Amino acid sequence: MTNAKRPAMQNPYAAPKSQPTTSSRLGIVVALCFGVLALVVCGLVAIPGVVVLNQNFQFVPTDTFLSGAEIGSVTLDEQSLLSWSLGIAVLFLFASVTQFWKAFRRWRSFEERRQLRDQMLS
Repeated sequence: MTNAKRPAMQNPYAAPKSQPTTSSRLGIVVALCFGVLALVVCGLVAIPGVVVLNQNFQFVPTDTFLSGAEIGSVTLDEQSLLSWSLGIAVLFLFASVTQFWKAFRRWRSFEERRQLRDQMLS
């Protein structure tokens, strides 16, 4: 039985309860940050493949020549460099699109909950 003059003790080691709006906003920001990061990595990974593609089809006329790349002691020919670079870039592009979609869904859900809360309070 608790004493009215003395409130019940709270656990000093318990984690503080987070506000739902703070955690929702944090989820939106985290998803956006991962999406931007994946998009930047996609652009960096695609550079060698785009250079080789331009070299083959001459979309932009240049006099550069890239015959392959050496990673460690393994030599990649032109076709392997093109396929690996663009393949990995497409995967990072897919990851960034899914992160942006996740951020959009979380933002839409956050706005709906905020509107519902405002309607209940008014």
